[in-house]
Amino acid sequence: MKQFLLTITFLCCCVFAFGQETTNAANWVVTKITGNNTVERPYEMIYGPDNRLWITERRDDVSGITGGKRIVRIDTTGANKTTMINFGTKVFTNAGQDGVLGIVAHPDLYANPATTVNNFVYASYTYSTNGLESGRRLRIVRLLYNNATGTLTEDTSLNANGAILEGLPASNDHNSGKLAIGSDLKLYYTIGDQGNNQFARNCLPILARVLPTFPDDFNNYPGKLLRMNLDGTVPSDNPTLGGVKSRVFNYGHRNMQGLQISSAGIIYSTEHGDKVDDELNIMVAAKDYGWPNIAGFYDNLGYEYTNNSLTTTCGGTLSTAQATQTEFQSFPTVPVDFVPPISTMFTSSATIPTGGNATWPTIAPAGLGLYENTEKKILGWGDNVLIPALKFNIIYRGKLTSDGLTIDGGSNNLVNWYQVPLGDRFRQVVVSPNGVSFYIVTDNTSATNPGSITKILYKGALEPTLSTNENTLDNVSLKLYPNPVSDSFYLTFSAQAFQNPKVSIIDLMGRIVMPAKAVQAKQAVDVSSLSNGVYLVNITDSNSQSVMKKLVIAK
Repeated sequence: MKQFLLTITFLCCCVFAFGQETTNAANWVVTKITGNNTVERPYEMIYGPDNRLWITERRDDVSGITGGKRIVRIDTTGANKTTMINFGTKVFTNAGQDGVLGIVAHPDLYANPATTVNNFVYASYTYSTNGLESGRRLRIVRLLYNNATGTLTEDTSLNANGAILEGLPASNDHNSGKLAIGSDLKLYYTIGDQGNNQFARNCLPILARVLPTFPDDFNNYPGKLLRMNLDGTVPSDNPTLGGVKSRVFNYGHRNMQGLQISSAGIIYSTEHGDKVDDELNIMVAAKDYGWPNIAGFYDNLGYEYTNNSLTTTCGGTLSTAQATQTEFQSFPTVPVDFVPPISTMFTSSATIPTGGNATWPTIAPAGLGLYENTEKKILGWGDNVLIPALKFNIIYRGKLTSDGLTIDGGSNNLVNWYQVPLGDRFRQVVVSPNGVSFYIVTDNTSATNPGSITKILYKGALEPTLSTNENTLDNVSLKLYPNPVSDSFYLTFSAQAFQNPKVSIIDLMGRIVMPAKAVQAKQAVDVSSLSNGVYLVNITDSNSQSVMKKLVIAK
């Protein structure tokens, strides 16, 4: 819970009408590419493998829009919104944080959108077992992508709903619901604390630090990051917590609505705090992130926890004062498995904030964007996190250190990367693979640009190339991971794009340190014999195509 930072407005405040381009600062162009309420209750947006924006629409209660409870896609020009799948009555929603939630596409689709092998897209949504709130649960489904039609269908080879996991707890609040797939080809899912201990759920205990007693103990899954195989089963290498190996990867979370995994395998998340300390975290297996006993850093500032379920108001035996503890009272010393955030947003004083939500020093982080500078991109940026906020009309940028593990310049060294002057609630920001185009989606409750998409284009200088031959081909989707690497890396690419590919490695002196050899997609390339440093990986094929990628070896 650090002191509030001095922010810098990178893009100046602006109000823009539909279709109007506004240059807010040198080298940046801002364009609102859709009209208001083009999207309905957006919750998650990803850059799809078909070079379109894929968006989950939570529900269908915006005036003038019908459909809802679906996944849609929109061209990056803002045109041609189409429905990829409509879940319809399968989705149960009657509140502000349920409905169609997360979405992620299998990495193989980015290598070849037309593939019919692993053409999987995963999504999460709430449903009801009895048509009532009492039966509300969460389902994670596997969908099949058809590149020819641009549609998704449920994978009924699994079951009628295409479910890989269902029956998870769901609520009217703090479902979280975000999905990501790591380079380990495991599916990660954020499940919030269900909004317990507040509002209508005031007397329900927070279970974020209560561990499952058996693998499918779903009742104790809330407040956790889950990790599962792509079929929903428990991975054999998941941590054993409290003597039980389950889908729980780590615990102690409130409401994680941002989830991204870097090419190096670092898992980043953003998390809503209470009255202070929204968090940017790095997810580590088997670790404790503190909630509800600790908010932000373990510093005893600006926060104390009242367990309402123990009070006489809720049928317990304690007064409110007796049920309240500071962080240091909960833990006289720092918990052994506690992992602090790499940044908080924010704490302005050591005292507990009063007043309403609008006055609290939180930003309400609704998503997370990840900008990786592994190719020719924005000069001086390096790797960054982009944090869209539902409060204060701001998207924050935090530059990461070279290892990706901390914020460059200190834990609260964030800047106001993009800001408008009035009432926009930013749901998500995504980065185009070209490294210079960014897309922002706003909530329908925004005052100025509700339910719309804005494009931000960088027109300035790019990072210098490592050699005059370093390049990417616009028509080739090729990824190298992990990067940095210690022993072996992998390449993903389309067999149609590369014919008989070969890979060689060159150091920065121009010396060939690994002669050309044939390679297949997802084949391990051993670099364990090479020293730490920066190299160029050159991929060529029989059609004389050549693509060069930067590789960092760090052991």
